[in-house]
Amino acid sequence: MSKPLELLIVSTNRWDYGGAEKVLYLLTTERNPAVYNPTLVISQEDHFASMLEKADLPYHVKDFSSYPRALFQMKAFFKENAGRFQAVLCNSSMAARVVGFLKPWHRLPVIFYAHGRRGWASQALLQRLSDRVIAVSRFIASTFPQPDHPGLTVLHNGIPLPASSTNVEKKEIKALSRTFGLNHGPVIGSVGRLSRVKGYHDLLAAFPPIIARHPQTRLLLVGEGGERENLEQLTKQLEISENVVFTGFQSHVAPFFELMDVFVLPSTWQEPFGLVVIEAMAARLPVVATRLGGVPEIVLHEANGLLVDKNQPDDIARAVNRLLDSPETASAMGELGRTRAENLFNHKLMVRKFEELIQTAVHERSN
Repeated sequence: MSKPLELLIVSTNRWDYGGAEKVLYLLTTERNPAVYNPTLVISQEDHFASMLEKADLPYHVKDFSSYPRALFQMKAFFKENAGRFQAVLCNSSMAARVVGFLKPWHRLPVIFYAHGRRGWASQALLQRLSDRVIAVSRFIASTFPQPDHPGLTVLHNGIPLPASSTNVEKKEIKALSRTFGLNHGPVIGSVGRLSRVKGYHDLLAAFPPIIARHPQTRLLLVGEGGERENLEQLTKQLEISENVVFTGFQSHVAPFFELMDVFVLPSTWQEPFGLVVIEAMAARLPVVATRLGGVPEIVLHEANGLLVDKNQPDDIARAVNRLLDSPETASAMGELGRTRAENLFNHKLMVRKFEELIQTAVHERSN
């Protein structure tokens, strides 16, 4: 029986614990230990680092604040660990550039996990520096100069799918409902970083016509970010403050999906994938989302949700009101969303496919 591969994973994303880190955590904790052993290089001691430590996963912290520092430290790291690893997975574009430029020193197959898009020239460079590219969506794959290259593979993200709530979780959900005053009507929710590109200003602008039709409706915004003060000011201008709840940062967001009746992703930028949409689908929520980036690969219009154009609050309002007007339609969309999550976006499927890709990359290099 062959030994597990030794896989070095370099992740330098500046977000503390975003979608790329969630996926990476699953790939390292839910893997088949007989396939590969991960060692991680990260750029800071943060929440993600503490999770790695709790999972007993080995990691090293290196300075990626500039390319010269990163090149110097990673070159030394490869020299110190010569012969130890059989492949390198780069979980960010900066990691891929640094590790790719150092190929003459480490001579390992480089796999770039593309969670986002860059300009054409940058994507061309990343594709040239990498032996294989894994794109999280067909949309991201299409941003590379050679989207049909055999070394480029689309691997949709996956998540652990929760079963029905336990008694303990139901108590937690009821407590959250009381805490945030969500006991008296429908709840429209969204989860994510409170930044301008996430489109929350459009969601707030959509809310007055929703309240006019369904007065008891509440909007639940789960997350924190630099745009929060502006959004809170906008709720006052729109006179909807009593109907909007800001929870702030939440390390455990799963219970909040259970409080919602409809999930909305109002992004105004090209979402590379939309992992949070999968989390909403797993909770059997109908989804209203902007038809941007990789989202249409997840949400099928008129099937498990409704797609709208960006920067169109009126369209968001009409879509939400339609679902609130017809609980049967909302329930049917939610059930189909759950089925799609189980069949297409299950983390076990993602991990197995990833393991096959790693083994293929090492096999190709050895031959």
